[in-house]
Amino acid sequence: MCECFKCNNKPYSPRQVFQILTFLHDRFGITTSQICMVGDRLDTDILFGQNGGCKTLLVLSGVTSLQTLQSPDNSIQPDFYTNQISDFLTLKAATV
Repeated sequence: MCECFKCNNKPYSPRQVFQILTFLHDRFGITTSQICMVGDRLDTDILFGQNGGCKTLLVLSGVTSLQTLQSPDNSIQPDFYTNQISDFLTLKAATV
């Protein structure tokens, strides 16, 4: 039950965000409150999740660094962040 979308480093428009989240709802019966958008870019992945009303997880092993995340110039803050995706998977396994 995994659907993946790639935006080629360009942010989705609000209409596209709505269409994708509607697809997920229709296909799997889930709501935005059940979705956590995972990505490595603040200005695309995390912004997508926020625009769609989802929780967000920034993975620091990709494009965005901890320095960028914590910069006073950065206005996009994820709900969660981790150094690498395997940290998140370990946490999930521990709570199941």
